[in-house]
Amino acid sequence: MSHTGPALLAALAASIGLIIVLCGRFRLHPFLAIVLSTYAFGLLAMGIGARSGAPPA
Repeated sequence: MSHTGPALLAALAASIGLIIVLCGRFRLHPFLAIVLSTYAFGLLAMGIGARSGAPPA
C-alpha cells in the first residue's frame, strides 16, 4: 500500500497557490485560473500516482 496523502496535500496547496498567483499577479480571470490549476493538479496527481507504483485509473 502506498502513502501518497502528504504529496497530494502538497499538490493541492500548490494548485491553490497557483490560483492566487494567477488571479493576483497576472490578473487572469478567476475561472481561467481555476481551470489551469485543475489541469496542473491533475498532472501532478498522475505523476505522484505513477511514482508510487499505483496502477492508472
